[in-house]
Amino acid sequence: MSKIWITGIAGFLGSNLASELIKRKHVVGGNDSLVCGDRKNVPKQAYFAHVSCNDKPRDVWRRTFAEELKRFKPDILVHCAATAHEGFSVFSPHFITSNIFDASVATFSHAIASGVKKIVNMSSMARYGRQKTPFTENATPCPVDPYGIAKVASENVLKVLAGEHGIKYTTLVPHNIIGVGQKYTDPYRNVASIMINRCKQGKPIVIYGDGSQRRCFSPIDDVLSCIVMAVENDFDQQVINIGPDGDGMTILELGRLVQEVCGTDTGFEFYDSRPCEVSVALCSSDKARNLLGYKKKMNVKKCLQKMADAIQPKKFEYDFPIEITTERLPRTWSEKRI
Repeated sequence: MSKIWITGIAGFLGSNLASELIKRKHVVGGNDSLVCGDRKNVPKQAYFAHVSCNDKPRDVWRRTFAEELKRFKPDILVHCAATAHEGFSVFSPHFITSNIFDASVATFSHAIASGVKKIVNMSSMARYGRQKTPFTENATPCPVDPYGIAKVASENVLKVLAGEHGIKYTTLVPHNIIGVGQKYTDPYRNVASIMINRCKQGKPIVIYGDGSQRRCFSPIDDVLSCIVMAVENDFDQQVINIGPDGDGMTILELGRLVQEVCGTDTGFEFYDSRPCEVSVALCSSDKARNLLGYKKKMNVKKCLQKMADAIQPKKFEYDFPIEITTERLPRTWSEKRI
């Protein structure tokens, strides 16, 4: 049994991971700014601190992030917190990167100061950019957008700090996680959830470009087992992709599958391609299979069906600031068309 702290514990990945680790008898705590997360997601058995990784207390009566960590004294920290908005980062680079790079550096710094023995860091497939697929972990990162750049910079800082201060670390690279509980009112990310929400409102599915972009999608349960393995075992200084390999599917094929599970044909609404979007992003799962025992347990259609059954249609929330409003800004965002 370990004491484990999860940043972003009120988010989709963080809350599911917390529940899984609690089932395995670990003591779990975590923090979340609630910018992207929901307090209701946090398991009742977990200690929760409403505070951002950038060390800003919610109010004068609450401790800072650094104080919370020193009080909890975790053995292991899992860094899940992120404003994971890759495409949106081209138009709000300061907002997104400050919540990726600055928050990550603060997290690593405070974690090491609090005495953690290991950090498990969640990176992103955005680290690879436009490279030959399937992406392998030994490829030199070449991100093409501010979000991916911030993720790679965070990885580099962790490598330096861990080496200098004698901390074990593992960087995991999830691939398009989907599942019940994923936020579906965010117009800037979570393509499958956006599609389902629009379908259930009787609206056509939004497609950027011709929909030929190719991706793999990872049901949350398949990813959790790998993260738990990395938490409970030492894979020091390793970078490991987590997600299905193979040819995946196009975004247009995903849209048709969503319409099938929703039992409706709402059609498609096509818009210009988004800037910096990578056409093909597929990873190799060999390392995850060898080290983490990765297996595909649930097919994408079944996962989408569970999501469709759980989602109650709601309006999309345009809560984040847009910093750059050039003609390249998608009309779906500038005119709130989603």
